[in-house]
Amino acid sequence: MSNAVTVCSNPECESVIRKGQRVWRRGADLYCHSKCLLTSFGVPYEQKVLREKEVMQEAIKQERIAMMQGVFAKRQKRAVVE
Repeated sequence: MSNAVTVCSNPECESVIRKGQRVWRRGADLYCHSKCLLTSFGVPYEQKVLREKEVMQEAIKQERIAMMQGVFAKRQKRAVVE
């Protein structure tokens, strides 16, 4: 890989910036990612917003888990009776 040039100016990140890597600049400061640049302006980094499709997938997943727990409980009852 290329030689290291500097580190990201974001004190929470401080990842290595290499020659040829895309960077963002604010004055003399270099940032490895746009999120790091935005934090230098005082914009807090927020977690990604859950989209409706992801919420629905999570609900379906919870329903499947509940169904499988019911199936497992029925199998255990049958095994005890036999």
